[in-house]
Amino acid sequence: MMRSRLVYLLTILVFVSSPDAVRADDSDGDGVPDDVDVCCVTLPGAQVDAEGRPLGDFDGDCDVDLSDFGIFQANLTGPLGCVPEICDGLDNDCNCVIDDMGVLTCGVGECHREVPACVGGVPQTCVPGVPLPENCADGLDNDCDGVADCADTASCPNGSLCGVANEVCAAGLCDCDTGYGDCDGNKQTNGCETDLWNNAQHCGACDSPCPGAPNATAACSEGVCGLVCDTGWGNCNGNAADGCETNLLTSMQHCGVCGNACNLVNAFETCLGGQCVVAACETGWCNQDGIDSNGCEYDLDVNPSCGSFTNLGTIRGDVGSDLTSNNAKGERWFRVYVAEDDTSSFTCVDLSATVTLTPPSGTDYDLRVYCDDCTTVAGSSAQGGSAVDTVHVRWDEECMFGVPSGTDSGRYVYILVEHYAANVCNNYALQVRGNTATGSNTCSTK
Repeated sequence: MMRSRLVYLLTILVFVSSPDAVRADDSDGDGVPDDVDVCCVTLPGAQVDAEGRPLGDFDGDCDVDLSDFGIFQANLTGPLGCVPEICDGLDNDCNCVIDDMGVLTCGVGECHREVPACVGGVPQTCVPGVPLPENCADGLDNDCDGVADCADTASCPNGSLCGVANEVCAAGLCDCDTGYGDCDGNKQTNGCETDLWNNAQHCGACDSPCPGAPNATAACSEGVCGLVCDTGWGNCNGNAADGCETNLLTSMQHCGVCGNACNLVNAFETCLGGQCVVAACETGWCNQDGIDSNGCEYDLDVNPSCGSFTNLGTIRGDVGSDLTSNNAKGERWFRVYVAEDDTSSFTCVDLSATVTLTPPSGTDYDLRVYCDDCTTVAGSSAQGGSAVDTVHVRWDEECMFGVPSGTDSGRYVYILVEHYAANVCNNYALQVRGNTATGSNTCSTK
């Protein structure tokens, strides 16, 4: 036994020698590059073979000890060979990594898991994740059936939302929702980014621009090309080819909007700034309320009845210089009482009055004056245009033997202002002055 052990030791000593200079790729300094060295650490000065294994390492554990001596005694002539790695806490395949068994994988989609095959010499088990209900818009296989979103037609039927803008599931594929298109060709990133119903450059389909036209801007509505007219213009003939051809600010047939023809009541109208306005009223009418939309609503030529008179009160016809007046417009009846007021018992004094009508500019009213009622004409005036009309009335006081009879000589005088030509609502001025004693008698003695 001693002889065999001595032979073994002498064998080892024969091969011991100083190592070569340390190389950068030789971490244990045994002269064998790391990429072929099967032993990670070699004792300083140890002699190694071409694989970096110490000479005399018969059991393959990268050292020389009594175990190797036992193998030597069993007449082995070299080191044990490397074997495939197993999960036992050892470096069986001689690659300087213990239990390098790789990883185990299991499950699909969001249930996919990976675990080391061996940890601390103990074999491991891979357990897949728990499936969840499919979310049709996140690009993931949530229910772990191997298909995601639209491809999972059982969980995401047609019409379900996809994970990118304006996309829906259709026949197992994500496609653009109705009214949207992938006009930039980048569906994976920004989906169907273009609104095909309202985009004038992609109207109804990608790269289908709407044409422009005069006085208009191209527009797209519900995928159909149209026009947005410039302010003050309209496409009143419905022909897009000639654009917005109508000036809505001045057109009498399309004032403000297409189809709005100016036709104001009793008026000559015009379109001004898109509004139908009264340019002038027809004869016999005027715009009393100043509202253009209802035209010339005030009737100046109404042929009033005598009983509709306006009472002007009382003036004295034989003394003083009383005055009564009224401002009005249109045809009217007026009544004034011309009273006897002279107190002389021996002198008969005639009664008189003067009626004056001053028409406003641009009108023509005539004046008629009656004694006692609306049928006995005392006088009239029709000067024409805006000239002043004047009528004098006069009558004798009833006398007997040259002295007043004692009866009341006063009477009602009826006045008709008659329309001849007027179309403005300006007032005329009517005045009645008593005791003017002008002209001859026009009314019977009273």
